[in-house]
Amino acid sequence: MRNALIVTLLSCSLFLAACSSSPVSIDSGQEGVSSEPSGTSETSRPRPAKDEMSKLLDSGRAAVDSNHLTEGIRAFVAVMALGETERSPEGARLAAEAEAELVRIGTRLSLEPGEAWVSPDGKQISGSCRSIGKEGALQPSVYLFENWGSGKSPIPDAPIRFEFVRGGGVLTASAATDMYGRANAALSRLDSPSSEAVVRAYPSFTVRGFTYSFKAVQRDFAYLPPSNLAKIVALERGPEGVSANPQVLDAVASVLKEAGLETAPLNGKLLGA
Repeated sequence: MRNALIVTLLSCSLFLAACSSSPVSIDSGQEGVSSEPSGTSETSRPRPAKDEMSKLLDSGRAAVDSNHLTEGIRAFVAVMALGETERSPEGARLAAEAEAELVRIGTRLSLEPGEAWVSPDGKQISGSCRSIGKEGALQPSVYLFENWGSGKSPIPDAPIRFEFVRGGGVLTASAATDMYGRANAALSRLDSPSSEAVVRAYPSFTVRGFTYSFKAVQRDFAYLPPSNLAKIVALERGPEGVSANPQVLDAVASVLKEAGLETAPLNGKLLGA
């Protein structure tokens, strides 16, 4: 019995020695779990969002300083887009700096109507609802400028948003400015040609799914329906001379009202000659 106990203790000692001399690999049963090699370089890891935001902010300022305004705006909007996911205090600070840059740029921008919308006296005119869809109809057209004191320069490659603020219809949603800062939209149909419609244009930049619009830099284009006021002039002459109350006015006015027109009756006798 004593010999058997000695043999058993000796066997256990040999087993423990073998376990300690060779490593044991244990399979956790989880796929996709791996440890990072000790030699992995820090430069191979993705850069934090705040580092990219800082770099974009510097790039945007450099682009604005070199007169590449559209490129600079897109860089600042990208910083704000990253700020939506980077919730650190540093990320919030960088996003606020980018927004401040955009606000400063907005104070220098102006949106002017195309030549066809300007009357000889320099005032903006209105379009006609009835002309939409026909040749020669006025289409929304703008020029985007950056103002510097007494001078201004066109801004190319800037996206301009066109949308209805009154009425509705089929309209080009967005167009980029050309080398002259001009952008045109196509308005092919109005939902209600007998009602006033207003189309608004403003610069709107979308980068990485984030949209920043210069809503204070806008231009409205009004399309007015034809006047539905009908002036009726009647002159009734009888044996006693010209009638002071021509009866034909009421008859004609009732017919025109059925056609949807407002009437303005006028006695021809009051016109004199």
